Amino acid sequence: MTFMSMGCGHSVEQNWCEKMCMPCSMQEGSSQVKKTKLHKGSKATCEVVLKKSGVAIFQSHGWIGKT
Repeated sequence: MTFMSMGCGHSVEQNWCEKMCMPCSMQEGSSQVKKTKLHKGSKATCEVVLKKSGVAIFQSHGWIGKT
């Protein structure tokens, strides 16, 4: 997760693990699958939050229900 949040690819994670004498946690293909799933989940969450915040703003100003 840390390497993904910094925008680093699998090769950076693999190099770091080698320098720390640790096994790499995942293969390159599974790393991309995880990134894709995280992106889809983040996008879906963002859409829900933006929609709810928009409704809350309109309600707080009394704009909902006026024609």
